[in-house]
Amino acid sequence: YLPPITDKNVEKSPSLFYPDESRRTIFTGKVFWLLSRQQYSDYEGCITAAGGECRLCTPPSLDVPLSETCMLVGLGEEEEGRLDEATRTWAQALYSTVNKNGYRKIHDTEIVRAILYGKTTNFCNPASQPGML
Repeated sequence: YLPPITDKNVEKSPSLFYPDESRRTIFTGKVFWLLSRQQYSDYEGCITAAGGECRLCTPPSLDVPLSETCMLVGLGEEEEGRLDEATRTWAQALYSTVNKNGYRKIHDTEIVRAILYGKTTNFCNPASQPGML
């Protein structure tokens, strides 16, 4: 059974959803810094199943190591809208630090797309532009 694909950025090819052993190691050597407990809860399982590591970054820490293998996962608009002003300012400071170092924050949807497509060149690559296929 394959439920309807509602994401317009995902191919409609059923073969894309076939088992693929390479998905188990797609995030090997990568560390994902998540900014909320909810985000951590939502993505920790699929990141670790794909060989990656999750860490929770909470205020007031601004100490997130940045590299092509160590990335900051930005909050979605809805979740960011629920933050108090101090936490929102903290998140914006982190995003600014990422940009100043020549990287970008990763959108949480990229995690699932990287696993689905089996690639981190377009997705979950903080040194590239946001991925689209």
